[in-house]
Amino acid sequence: MDSFDREVGEAFEYQEKTQALAVKAAKEREAAAAAKAAAKAAAKAAAAEERAKKRAAPAKKTAKKRKHRLKCEHGRPRHQCKDCGGSGICEHGRRRSQCKDCGGASICEHGRVRSRCKDCRCARAAADAQVEKAAWTALAAVAALEGEAAAPAPAAAPAAECSKCTFVSFC
Repeated sequence: MDSFDREVGEAFEYQEKTQALAVKAAKEREAAAAAKAAAKAAAKAAAAEERAKKRAAPAKKTAKKRKHRLKCEHGRPRHQCKDCGGSGICEHGRRRSQCKDCGGASICEHGRVRSRCKDCRCARAAADAQVEKAAWTALAAVAALEGEAAAPAPAAAPAAECSKCTFVSFC
């Protein structure tokens, strides 16, 4: 009977601890929400005060600062003008970053424009999924070491398989 009473007592203590932690977490969430609301209210007040100052102050005529973009005599940005021999134009007469022959930075390993390449997007999506999975695994391991229950990983949306990958949303 002694060991049973001890086990019941330990279970009761564990239950009390978990309830205390849940209450503490709820209070912390409430405090964080209150702090966020106060900060938002302060930001709104500051913005209203700033608008009131602008209305009350006489309007000043100041020159707006703009990015200095040099236009050539042809009306184009100077670095992209073929006629002026701009630095952004390669020896083939194309934009240097998108020239396949020059190996421009915007051309992927498949010989396409990187931002529009289906294969690169699928590979990037697969790499992102692996990184996310590794992050959730690391979080679960840390939680296990600390003796806490780990938050469940978000369920992946079921997707139909593509001919090259399983990330149909990008294909």
